[in-house]
Amino acid sequence: MVVAKKKGANPCKSIGSKFQSIFIGGLEKGFQKYGEAVSRWPVAFIIGSIVICAICSSGIMLLEENTNGNELWVPQDSDFKENGDFVAASSPPRPRFHSTIFVADQNILQAKTIQEMFKWRLEIQQVNNGAWERACMRVPSLSCSGGALAGGGTGGGAWPQSCQSSAQGGCQVCIEGGILELWANNGSYDATSQASIDALTDASLLAKINDQANLVSGITGQKMSIEQFLGGLEKDGTGQITAARATKFNFVGRLHEDALAENETQADLDFETRFIEIGNNFTLAGVTAYVNAARSFGDVLGGSIGGDVNMLALGYLIVILYVMAMLGKFNSVEQRALLSLTGIMAVGMGIGSAYGFCSYVGLDYTGLHSILPFLLLGIGIDDMFVIVQSFDNLKDGELALALAQRFGLCMSHAGVAITITSVTDLLAFGIGGTTVLPALMSFCLFAAMGILFVFGYMITFFLGWFVLDQRRLEDVRDGFICCWKKSDWSPNKCSQTSLMTIGFKKFADTLIRLWAKIVIFILTLVIFGISLYFVFQLETSFESTDFINEGTYLRGFIEASAEHFPNSGISGNIFIGDSENILNNLDEVQALMTQVSEDESLNQFATRALDSFPFAFKKWMDANKPASTNNAILRTYLTEFLHTSGRPFRNNIIFKGELVCTDPAPPIKIITLGFTHKAYEGVNEHIDKINAFEDSIKKWSDKFGANARVFAYSALYANYVTMEIISEELLRNIGLALLCVFIATLILIGDLLASIIVVITVVMVLVDVSGFMYLWGLSVDTVAAVLLTIAMGLSVDYSAHIAHSFMVNSGSRNDRIHETLVEMGPAVLNGGFSTFLAFALLMTAQSYVFQTFFKIFFLVVVFGVFHGLVFLPVVLSLIGPGTIGKENSISPVTPITRVASAWEGKGGKPNPQGKF
Repeated sequence: MVVAKKKGANPCKSIGSKFQSIFIGGLEKGFQKYGEAVSRWPVAFIIGSIVICAICSSGIMLLEENTNGNELWVPQDSDFKENGDFVAASSPPRPRFHSTIFVADQNILQAKTIQEMFKWRLEIQQVNNGAWERACMRVPSLSCSGGALAGGGTGGGAWPQSCQSSAQGGCQVCIEGGILELWANNGSYDATSQASIDALTDASLLAKINDQANLVSGITGQKMSIEQFLGGLEKDGTGQITAARATKFNFVGRLHEDALAENETQADLDFETRFIEIGNNFTLAGVTAYVNAARSFGDVLGGSIGGDVNMLALGYLIVILYVMAMLGKFNSVEQRALLSLTGIMAVGMGIGSAYGFCSYVGLDYTGLHSILPFLLLGIGIDDMFVIVQSFDNLKDGELALALAQRFGLCMSHAGVAITITSVTDLLAFGIGGTTVLPALMSFCLFAAMGILFVFGYMITFFLGWFVLDQRRLEDVRDGFICCWKKSDWSPNKCSQTSLMTIGFKKFADTLIRLWAKIVIFILTLVIFGISLYFVFQLETSFESTDFINEGTYLRGFIEASAEHFPNSGISGNIFIGDSENILNNLDEVQALMTQVSEDESLNQFATRALDSFPFAFKKWMDANKPASTNNAILRTYLTEFLHTSGRPFRNNIIFKGELVCTDPAPPIKIITLGFTHKAYEGVNEHIDKINAFEDSIKKWSDKFGANARVFAYSALYANYVTMEIISEELLRNIGLALLCVFIATLILIGDLLASIIVVITVVMVLVDVSGFMYLWGLSVDTVAAVLLTIAMGLSVDYSAHIAHSFMVNSGSRNDRIHETLVEMGPAVLNGGFSTFLAFALLMTAQSYVFQTFFKIFFLVVVFGVFHGLVFLPVVLSLIGPGTIGKENSISPVTPITRVASAWEGKGGKPNPQGKF
């Protein structure tokens, strides 16, 4: 048809119309022919999709979960990652920290309490015939002598067998800390320790801990800062300790070479399990024990999530039942229960194919990916409802066509509709795949591939079964027993009435009235304004307690630690590495240590910088050796020092070779100094203090040579490295995703104004969700960041379907939006409601992860459906663009074969003339 150019016509609008006619019309015609092809050869498409699924899904056998936080949540080009790799390659085995806190109702410093805690300590000693002695990290001790010092000298903190005990010998003891060390003897707890503790009285106990001159650990032989192990201290007027509410015991384990997948031997894990059990089973009137082992966080979090995962699985079952009920009609022939199962199978095939394909290309799989099936189920069900709804929306004249032509018309509408949402979702998640956070990048790429595969299987596997199911229906065969052909059957009247269609007709009748539009517009703007205000109140946060359920033993430990040891913050080490001649730069090392000792951001109990290696070594040389600057002589001095009074510092030095007691020490690779930050308030203060501390340490690098590395490092810094950039990355991803959504909708819908309206609607949904997150007590963390990324994808779906349907309907704006709501509204509502059903049971979840999951997705569904079915139709009815026009996008189809319904006439008898 040739359209005459109107005088004064807008050239941009003319170009847009041509684009709509050529591209959008071509896309619809392509899907029309595709639908006809599937209708003619459904089995071939079904088998082909199964073959592709089998090939791609086979990669699941390669799937392995990556649990390394530094590899997943830290930018790979960051200083922290670089420093972490240096530490991992150069340092002793990674330690594992265990602690127990004892809290008394009145006073923990009583003889009977110390005696019971000593029994507890001996019970730990006896676990699995001395498992602690095998699992602990060791340090040379000044408290004992005799026995060879076993092990190597390159980072494990041990000595060659050739260096036998002598005046220069010694032994290694397990690293631990607590007030019981005051009664240890020769590096261990023996009969003398037992006798001393049995003889304790309350008075002698207080005298012991107040004897500052003799506060020496019987384990390490070093002076103790007893107050770091006591909480809730009370002192008299002279500064003497008179009481305390709590005391803490720390233990440091280590890893072994015969490690499992997570570098932990089963023996280590078994010891930690018993350590937890012994602490939890401690009983003494008026005293409570709170325990935390290295494995506690993973165990408790995993247990909490495990129970909630079961509820999510039950939610999936509810969704399946809902889809089975809603996809067809309530009679034995027109119900589509089995067809709905094939749609669920198509989603499952998409999930399996995505996981397998991504495994083949080497993407990381994390625990975070376990929520991907939920996302893909929601998208797949949405596609399923749109395809079936489009078929049900065929008009009377179109129902007279052959089955292949009817499926062609169905796919000309549904194909474009689900292509728009799938492409926009795919691009949104694809952009997320460019983030600097590897775990989020992997999640987004897994999601993008999942969306692609689900889309593919919906238009092949599911559509093929839809064709077969429609053949069954028109042959009047039972919906469950397909071989049962019913000769005298008619549908019940009730099943021919769609309450949802009736409801949407009445809703559309109301929505197109002016007063309704004004009310909806004002209500939406009020909600948006409130949400926008609270978006600016939303904070980035990370609290480990959020992830631990109340009532668990670990939650009790965290709360007891915060109450009784509030100054205990993050612990770590300062590393001085790769210095060309560090022994000749001891003055600079001392200056650095002095700076550290004066740093107000640190807990001084845990730094003890002035008692560290460089000061002790210098003091020892001044007292025992002639002064020298010759490096070879200094290395000889160092060997002797580390075999005599300097033995406790052995683990603070990592050599480039093996330390032999009869030779000069090898060149030093790394010197370490432990520190502990004070406790800070909130993520922002943590980030500011940590950054300032790191910067102050890093400035010393130039003083130790061109290649020297000086940095502060703690594994727990990783949380704050992530938190520092998570908001920025989230905004970046959403911004780029919105740009992609705009471009994709502009191309696929073919209208600039419609694309702008869709993007604005999606932005409003995200703002509403984010604002109400704050009102619901949530903050921006890694969990929320991932869920908001998913929210972006889901909110696009609700709006894009309505916009596309509006564009292809004809008539006035009110007529078009009325028809859009009646035709597409049920599919959008079903998709949103089925998504809600999937997570509805999580409203009772105990774990923080799934509580957040429920809250955010509840907001996404509520605001997404509201904006898609209420606000967007109002906007389109007021300023919506002109129609593409069904008559301009699809070539008319001439009926080749007259097809009546499967039943006609008064008696509802099957039509024997029907062909399909």
